[in-house]
Formats: sequence, C-alpha cells, structure tokens
Amino acid sequence: MADELKLLTVLIADDHKLVAEAISEVLKRTEQFTVSVVDTFSVAMERATQTAFDLILLDFNLEGVDGAEGVGRMVTSCPKSQVVIISGNIDRDSVLSSIAAGAMGYIPKTAPIRSLGATLRLIHSGETYLPTSVMASASSVTAKLTDALLTENDIEMLRGIEIGKSNKEIGRQMSITEVRVKMNNRALFKKLGAKNRTHAVMIAKAMGVI
Repeated sequence: MADELKLLTVLIADDHKLVAEAISEVLKRTEQFTVSVVDTFSVAMERATQTAFDLILLDFNLEGVDGAEGVGRMVTSCPKSQVVIISGNIDRDSVLSSIAAGAMGYIPKTAPIRSLGATLRLIHSGETYLPTSVMASASSVTAKLTDALLTENDIEMLRGIEIGKSNKEIGRQMSITEVRVKMNNRALFKKLGAKNRTHAVMIAKAMGVI
C-alpha cells in the first residue's frame, strides 16, 4: 500500500476536551487516521509505550510535561513514534528546545484545522514542521548559534551529512582524517543537542543554519 494511503495511528494528549475532540473528529473524517485521546501526561506515556503510535500530538502545556524535558522523555520512551508539539501558548525558545529534544514539529492550536491531516502526513514522511512565524522569529537564534557555536567547518560538515556523505567522504572533502571527522561529529552533536547525524541535520534545518 502506498504511504499516502496508509492508515496512520495518532495519540492526542491534551486536557482541553473541546480541542482534542475537534482534532480527533477532523482526522477521523479523512478516513486516513485512527485516533486515541488521553488527557494526562502519565496516561499518554503509558499508552504510548504500550502501543507504537505513528504520531503523538502532545500538548506542551499539559500538566506533567514539564517543558522540553518531558518532550524528550516521550521521544526517548517511544522511539518508533513521531512526537509533535501542539499548543495555544508557547514561546519560540520552548519550540526550538522541543525540536532539539527530538520533537518532529510544532503545530499551533490556532492553525487552520483543515490542513492538519496534510501537515501530519508531511511530518510522518520525515520532515520537521515549524510554522512560518516560528521560523521567522528564529533568525536571531540562528545568528547567535552560527556566530557563537558553529564554525564554518561545522556547517560544512552538516551540509555533507545532509546530502548523505559518509564520514570518509566528508574527511576527503575537508582534507582531514575520518577519525577527525568522527571526533568533530561528536562535538557538533553536543553543541546542537543532537542524538545522531539525522537529528543534527533536522535541528540545523529547523533553526535555518543549513
């Protein structure tokens, strides 16, 4: 079955009943999603660790989430699921911290609900989703990150990783050994708070670095 026709499983963790029900109803009407709803973080963690949902929509302000730390716990506990932050009130830094913790995107509760299905499909395909408003407001963070943390070599490495080059190929391009590339990778991942190559590229893209 083609991916666009695959029935995706979604867990909504939100204590705002009307919002959760509205999202659930819209997704179910597309006949492309099966939806479960919970209203506490503890129950969400329990359900998500028992069932490998394709997507988890997590209200950032849900009691018990405790910011990006809770997002990270959900991501770590559910490696087969893609965690997406939803919120009606969240600041830019919290969004970016959540992305760094492994979230695949942020969808404002004020976003047009009719486009939600398409957005979730995009995220499920492996793309990180951030609203234009967040991307625009992240410019100062990007500049700060680039100037204070990332070197030109870091960015060159990220671009190599993005197009799928191996450590050996990146080393040849940068005239350094493969061992040095691996060492630089570890340092780069630490700067970005990334778990691996794919996560590093995802964070860099979300922040507009590459």
